[in-house]
Amino acid sequence: MAAGCARKYAEWVDVSLFASASFVQTIHAMLASTHHGLRGGGCDFLAALAHKGMDHGAKVGLIARLDLVNVSVNALNGALAIEAAAAADGGGDDDAEESEGKAAALAAAVGGELLSCLRAEAASHAGAEANEPHAPPPPKDACDLAARLVDELAPACVAALGSRHESTTMAILPLATAYVNRLKDAHAARLMPASSAANVEGTLGALLEAVINRSSFPDESDVGVDFGDGDDKATRECEADAVAIRQELAVLFRSIARLAPHLALGAVRSALARALEPQAGAAQSGPRWQTVETALAALHLVGEGAHDGAVKPGVEESPLGELVEMLLGAWDVLGSNSPAVAAHRLVAPALLEICVRYHLAVERRPEKLLRPALAAFLDGRGVVHRSREVSRRACYLFCRFVKPLRGQILRHGALPGVMVALEPALMDAAVPEFANPSAANSVGSSFTGGGTGGAMATAGNDDRLYVFEAFGLLLGVDDAPDDLRIRCLEAVFARLRGAVTEASSHADPANRNPAAAQHAIVAMGNVAKGFTLRVATQTSPRVGEILASGLDPALRCVQLWPRDPLVRTRVVAYFQRLVTTVGSAVFPYASPLLEHMRSARPPSASDLRECLVLINQLMASFKESLLPFLATQLPNLVTQIASALAPFAAPGGGVNGVCGLFLDGARQVNPRLGGANPAGGNTE
Repeated sequence: MAAGCARKYAEWVDVSLFASASFVQTIHAMLASTHHGLRGGGCDFLAALAHKGMDHGAKVGLIARLDLVNVSVNALNGALAIEAAAAADGGGDDDAEESEGKAAALAAAVGGELLSCLRAEAASHAGAEANEPHAPPPPKDACDLAARLVDELAPACVAALGSRHESTTMAILPLATAYVNRLKDAHAARLMPASSAANVEGTLGALLEAVINRSSFPDESDVGVDFGDGDDKATRECEADAVAIRQELAVLFRSIARLAPHLALGAVRSALARALEPQAGAAQSGPRWQTVETALAALHLVGEGAHDGAVKPGVEESPLGELVEMLLGAWDVLGSNSPAVAAHRLVAPALLEICVRYHLAVERRPEKLLRPALAAFLDGRGVVHRSREVSRRACYLFCRFVKPLRGQILRHGALPGVMVALEPALMDAAVPEFANPSAANSVGSSFTGGGTGGAMATAGNDDRLYVFEAFGLLLGVDDAPDDLRIRCLEAVFARLRGAVTEASSHADPANRNPAAAQHAIVAMGNVAKGFTLRVATQTSPRVGEILASGLDPALRCVQLWPRDPLVRTRVVAYFQRLVTTVGSAVFPYASPLLEHMRSARPPSASDLRECLVLINQLMASFKESLLPFLATQLPNLVTQIASALAPFAAPGGGVNGVCGLFLDGARQVNPRLGGANPAGGNTE
């Protein structure tokens, strides 16, 4: 209580009242106490004293006079040692955690004030160099002393950054960030004493190591959850907490990686080497899954913005490509070279994320890396993973991986094998999951926190449907064997057409299933995305016939459920995709589709708007060829639109703005509209 009272006074009374030998001795005794309350009270008081507003030179002098750096280091190291002993005994102490957090806050306060002095020095020199008004710098001896004290404080702060307690880590993180920012400042780096400059590389390397280690998921025995069970609510909460702190630490990692790329690369290489030991045949004594997942997360992170051939086309050097080769070379096929942890719920998608991010590395060395990368997607680590969550994510990632590498897959003879391996995933994805619609979308990876970010999730579709897009991309390559392409397409479309027919043909309307029909229609549209007009109409006309074969059952769905907006949207999207893929072959279906879309009496404004959008696309694609179609469809459509707009005409026979312009044009198309009553019609 007395220490708390003194802490409040420290903010505004003369500092000399608290700097006497007897008072300092009392505070030191509190810090050396075995009582956590006394230790915490002493740390709080000294932190308040360090934050007291003072001139930079005077503040550094106060810190040196009270020996606050050594006091902070001893308090922090002592708290970390107590917590380590408690963890070794298999327990934890809330009081010890609180004391550790307060010791970290003290170290952060002292270090922050020292770095503030150094920032003031750099800012003053920058202003002088630019010939701009600036404050005078702190005394040179104070700045040199501050630099030396920062170096003395750094090792303890790095150790605290790796604490298992979030409060400790988050207290130190701003100090570590401020240290790195100082190194990024050209003036501060130039003013740095030689002794401090000599310590920079070691400190940055230690920070990187601490960030990587602290980013690891906690031991399951410590938090009482099974991270392999993604359906458990407690597991999800614990996972979210771990990902949140990882994202905070990633900011520091990126900052260091931009400042010293070679150090970041070395830290990742070391983490990856630990994750890959021991090698094949050591599944029983292999590394913990947390160690492996953390190394993969670091490898993924270091590639953000890197000037490396594995992520930037045209760059020759690729140290990151060497690390990817090291990883894929060690982990080939699940059950062969890969350890058991490779199939863990959090490890498996991490490897796939790396394959997607560093696809250029695979493209540079396809003879060595393509097969193990494909194996990761297609065996038990990917699209057929036992976890539904992982398999959905793998379908999305496989689509992203295939898009830039489909030519390589064909040229290296992997396409037939990929088609065989995809068969179970395609069969599974053809069946919708209705038990838990929200679970149909994959969650983000454990180290990015993001989901697919694509239209599938937004529209409420199943992310497994991305596997059909990948399937189409692979078969849509110009030089793909035509017999293989047609055989695979016919098999998949027969299954999807059957699904639409089954969902829409039940004798009892109550048993018809529009959601199942939508699912299959989206799958057919996804397959069509992979084909060009040339392939579907010139290279292999049979392909165009197969792609368009789903339109008949799809149109029946619009006829059955004309007021279901999702059904209409899915069918129109499929039709629009075929317009760009099979061209004029869709003409026979255009008129029936428009008739079904506006078959409701009267059609709504949204129905008519969708009809206009569809006609605009057809006009842009076929131009004069569309005249016969327009001659039959446009008059009736214009009449319906005019009726919908008539209520917005001005009283007394005049017209307003766009509505009036349209009605004038509509009367030219259909003279019978000339006597239309402005007060009548559909007001939707």
